[in-house]
Amino acid sequence: MRKSRKAVKKVNIRPFIYDLQVRDVKGKGILLMLLAAGSKGGVRPQEILELMPVEGDIRIYRKALFLGEKDSLKTPEGIESGYYLSEESCEERAGIQ
Repeated sequence: MRKSRKAVKKVNIRPFIYDLQVRDVKGKGILLMLLAAGSKGGVRPQEILELMPVEGDIRIYRKALFLGEKDSLKTPEGIESGYYLSEESCEERAGIQ
């Protein structure tokens, strides 16, 4: 449900969720989201969290923006989205030391 100044409307957010992963990094649960945003539609991380039974201290960090390039997503520097969802870089992205 999305609220605007005038109304509340039901929106299907599934097409805007490209990937959701939960990881355990040094005893902390990390939820990684790859979401659409833009003029053709999107979803905010907070909207995802409102649908989940999540408790406690929640912090949201944007780690990268991606551009659609043919059949893949890449950063403006050319890094593919898979790198940001890989095990190797999870601790670094989550900011856990």
